[in-house]
Amino acid sequence: MIGIHVNQRHLIGDIKNSTYTVVSEAIFYFYE
Repeated sequence: MIGIHVNQRHLIGDIKNSTYTVVSEAIFYFYE
């Protein structure tokens, strides 16, 4: 159960990081 919980937290972190990357790239492209 602990391993699954850690994996879920890691997955959520990856989603947040990828979302932040996409947003920052979109802003950079928009203002370029």
